Amino acid sequence: MYELWGSGGSPFEKDGDNLVDRGGVRVRLIGDARDVLNELSTAEKFENTHVATASSCDEPSWARECIQKFEIVQGKSMGSAFHSHEIYKASSKQIHISKICEAAGCKPEEVIFFDNQMNNCNAVVKMGTTTVFTGTSGVTAAMWKMALEEFPAPGRILRM
Repeated sequence: MYELWGSGGSPFEKDGDNLVDRGGVRVRLIGDARDVLNELSTAEKFENTHVATASSCDEPSWARECIQKFEIVQGKSMGSAFHSHEIYKASSKQIHISKICEAAGCKPEEVIFFDNQMNNCNAVVKMGTTTVFTGTSGVTAAMWKMALEEFPAPGRILRM
């Protein structure tokens, strides 16, 4: 949804739809993350859906801060769309998915996983999880629609 590359770090301040770190570097949501998260948090068909983050990063506290400060709509933080967060220093995405499934009370086959790194997709698809490779575009509306139409797609990495 966003990446912190070369970030000056916390604190992050709002700047329109974006955030700016203490070094003046702009952090923005990519793809259609706002729209997808808004749909997940407001559409009746997703009211029983567990939405989670699965992030590996060097500074987990920075990621959590950004999640709380990004807005998906006026007055509604990105963080409010999520039920759980698996954010910690580099580890296997399989561990992230296992912990998310434990928190949600589901099986990996009941999960749709989006990632911009093929190595993460290759790891998670082995669990039977529907996996979508986003590349640098982030989760787009077209990818979101495709994932929902193709679900479940165990053993396959979906891509546009």
